[in-house]
Amino acid sequence: MFKKYVILLIIAIFIVAGAIFIAQKNAGKENKLLPLEIKNDDNQISGWQTYHNDQFGFEIKYPKEWENNIITPKKIYFQQKTNKDIRFNIFMNQDVEFYGFYSYKPSEEIVINGISSRINFYKNNKDGQIFIYISIKKENISYTFFTFSYSDEKAIENLFLNIFSTFKFTNN
Repeated sequence: MFKKYVILLIIAIFIVAGAIFIAQKNAGKENKLLPLEIKNDDNQISGWQTYHNDQFGFEIKYPKEWENNIITPKKIYFQQKTNKDIRFNIFMNQDVEFYGFYSYKPSEEIVINGISSRINFYKNNKDGQIFIYISIKKENISYTFFTFSYSDEKAIENLFLNIFSTFKFTNN
């Protein structure tokens, strides 16, 4: 009878030791999802206009039925000519403040044209306005891309990503 308990104790020790070994081996390993790779559809963006910014070294395409507006050299936005409520904004080294918004879905790691960042999704508590933004940094310049819209979440997300997917740095 005593032998049975000793054998069971030895087996239990091996099981616990094995579990500890496996836990330590896997420590520090996270279950990370691969970043979402965003690529533009050349058929969809053919005929789009191109905005060049030599001061900050980038270019981006936007739909041909949109217009660009330069508020200051550090604040640029693009908007539909017919619906002024849909805008795509680019701010360089400028803070973007928003209050009363909550995250309506988790942020996602993305890679667009080799640029890694996170896309963030927010919605206004009171009126349902959507706010989507991406911030990237190159050298000493912070680039913030964002949109505010009352459109359908999926439609505005797709539009935002289609425009952002055309962004590229023009200086190395």
